Amino acid sequence: MRSRRLRIVVVVAALVMLIPLSYLQQSIDRDRFLYSLGEPLEYWRISQLNVQGITGVIIGAVMGGFRGVAADMLWLKCDEYFHTGNMQRLIPMAQTIVMLDPHFIDVWTVTGWHMAYNMFAEAQAMDDWEGQVRWFKMGIDWLMDGFQENPDSAEIAFNIGWTYYDRMDMYPEAVKWLTKTLRSEAPPEHTGRLLGHAYELMPDIERALEWYYRVLRVTPDDGTARGATITLKMRFAHAWRLVEEEKYDEAYQEVYSWLAAPHGDTPNRIPWHLIATIAEKQGKFELALKWWERSGNQYQLDELAQRRIHALRRQLGMPRWKREYPGWDAPAVIQE
Repeated sequence: MRSRRLRIVVVVAALVMLIPLSYLQQSIDRDRFLYSLGEPLEYWRISQLNVQGITGVIIGAVMGGFRGVAADMLWLKCDEYFHTGNMQRLIPMAQTIVMLDPHFIDVWTVTGWHMAYNMFAEAQAMDDWEGQVRWFKMGIDWLMDGFQENPDSAEIAFNIGWTYYDRMDMYPEAVKWLTKTLRSEAPPEHTGRLLGHAYELMPDIERALEWYYRVLRVTPDDGTARGATITLKMRFAHAWRLVEEEKYDEAYQEVYSWLAAPHGDTPNRIPWHLIATIAEKQGKFELALKWWERSGNQYQLDELAQRRIHALRRQLGMPRWKREYPGWDAPAVIQE
């Protein structure tokens, strides 16, 4: 009888103790919401954090729901790995951080840059084209994952667009992502100029002019946009209209005549890309290859030319391309 009474007392005491604990939990939940601390990570997911640098303090922070604090601590470790050149440890550490805090924007953007630029450059130094493509794709995929977690982030969207534009000259893809950022930039001078550059190198001269005019409507004193509109209208706008009318021979001669005329301008990718594109539209793939190689030899970072060269050489059954790097004093015109 006495033991039964004792059990009842213990149960009642336990229930009474749960009352203040419920208020404490409400306070914890409120603070998690206010300070973006998140829920404690499940134990089975903690076991996935098996990268070097995970300490007992970090595990304790994770288990206590202080995932943002733990992510900040690990990000410091990432910075250390970067400055010591230890990229192979940086990437799994970054993966751990975004598992803890998927809204840590800097981790997405900076790690994507490491992949698409630093690791890309290491492969480039070894003349490893496949490695360059692999690291570029890893960087883009990483940024895409970040945008999926943070669909309102103009910063991640811009980084995707910039990486497409600057790293591999994938201009249509760059345009798609850069335009996602325009609402967050007022006025859109910088992004508008980038879109103009992307279209002129694509090439799509009409759309390039359209974007430069948009920039000038907002900032009439923009020297870059004004100079680009004058240059494109004077040199290539008529040729592009002929391309759109499928008058390819006339368009080719229009650009070729400008290149052959005496002037002091340095070699320029825009007319070379334009003539190569015209030749491909005509089905003159060997001629297109000559012009793409012209641009690829002159501009070591012309990744669009590289991709077209590799594709056309495979199509024509030719061996892999070897750059010549002729220098700025090479003639600007290739005879058909």
